Amino acid sequence: MENPADEIDIKKVDDRTHVRMRPAMYIGSYDQHGMRNLVYEIFNNSVEEAIAGYCHNIEITIDPQDVITLKDDGRGISTDVDPETGRLDLEFLMTTVGWSRKFKRNRYGIRGVGLAVVNSLSKWLYVEVKRDGYRYWQEYQQGLAQYELKSEPLSPEEANTHGTLIKWLADEEIFKDIKGIKYNFEKLAQRFKDIAALTKEVRVKFRHEGYEPPKEAEFYYKEGLLEYIKELNQGQSVLYPPIYAEGTFEEVAIQLVLQHTDSDIENLLVFSNQRKNEPKGTSVEGFRQTLTRLVNNYARKNGLLKADQPNLTGTQLRHGLTAVISILIKKPSYNSAYISYLKNPEARKAVGVIFTKVFTKWLVEHPEEARKIVERAATFDPKAKVQEKYPESYIFSLHVDGENSPEDW
Repeated sequence: MENPADEIDIKKVDDRTHVRMRPAMYIGSYDQHGMRNLVYEIFNNSVEEAIAGYCHNIEITIDPQDVITLKDDGRGISTDVDPETGRLDLEFLMTTVGWSRKFKRNRYGIRGVGLAVVNSLSKWLYVEVKRDGYRYWQEYQQGLAQYELKSEPLSPEEANTHGTLIKWLADEEIFKDIKGIKYNFEKLAQRFKDIAALTKEVRVKFRHEGYEPPKEAEFYYKEGLLEYIKELNQGQSVLYPPIYAEGTFEEVAIQLVLQHTDSDIENLLVFSNQRKNEPKGTSVEGFRQTLTRLVNNYARKNGLLKADQPNLTGTQLRHGLTAVISILIKKPSYNSAYISYLKNPEARKAVGVIFTKVFTKWLVEHPEEARKIVERAATFDPKAKVQEKYPESYIFSLHVDGENSPEDW
């Protein structure tokens, strides 16, 4: 008797076909969220050029028909012939998931699934590159090239220009039954703003013509996170000017900034490879552990805590704290496919080493501000704060669960 389970139908499909068959595997969903992810994929390529120091301007425009144009002044996607495949880098990049040659000199890859996914999920896509004195262009429909890569010399006026322009329309066969505004201006603008702050001296211009009147935003942070945290804390009383730490340890690049305010809450923003994460994970652990350890050591050494006083808890020290942590790491490991938070142990170590060096020096050089941090933390009772909001039965349940006791918040 034949067993139907023994009959196996194996079919090999190319990247384009697989992306169109299973788009959610690559962009998460078929709704507005998935459509925004297409924008982020293209945008991230320009950002990686900015991180490498080659790009200073990025412009994004959405017209009334939801056609998106994104251009930058980076090096321009490579148009060389790859020696291994014999194909042009540009065409391979646009049609092969995970392929990257343009960024081989960059230290950190921030791209997600790649340009080929955007190309495959677009009704049509046009790419134009200016580099080495030439203009190159090619058009695709649903991921298929419509003609060979074309080229012509740049005019004398444009001879020294360089960069990449990508223009596309998301395929309605994939993104069905989406009503109203397909690309939310505020959500896209927030992402562009965050990345501009993380990437010093890159100017991001965004115009959305799908609204009436059109909405526009421009982001530029000459001092990066130092400017950003001042913006985050605008309107609040602060205990001291922002503290900034930046460096690389064992090939993990760190930048972070912190400042205490008179607020009752902790405001922590966390990024890894330019993607926003939940405020937890190994980079957060490294920051919080180092902050708690260094302040307590300083307080003991300088007599700010009496011998019979317990150490300040992390919760007390983070009372009213605003901080931004950004990590660039070559091989990020996350808790899940949703990229919620980082799990790399080397991120914890790198943050600890770099923050220790900067913050130890700051505490010594700013005794008055250091005293304010200690005094503010010492007067904050997290248990009392919780009791103001929750019944006693809830407080008891928090203590029963050791991982969620107020001291650990």
